[in-house]
Amino acid sequence: MSRYTSRQVAVGTVAVPIGTAAPDIVHSITAVNYTNAEVYIGDSNVSTASGFHLSKGLNPVVFRISDGDILWAIANAADSEVHVYDFQENI
Repeated sequence: MSRYTSRQVAVGTVAVPIGTAAPDIVHSITAVNYTNAEVYIGDSNVSTASGFHLSKGLNPVVFRISDGDILWAIANAADSEVHVYDFQENI
């Protein structure tokens, strides 16, 4: 089993999960906003008013999650694209 995956996630005006950590495994989630939309990261209640802003363009941000955490994203427009690289650190 590979320690990493990469994918493109369609993000819109309803929050969607972009990364999930298995129990006892630390994941480094690198996310890049490849659209002109405003994308925000947070928990399942993330909103465009409360989330961590993911800048547009080639500005990757790394999030570390573990123990069943789920990282969510939402955008201010439909069909936004977030590229996600998920690396399992401690397996």
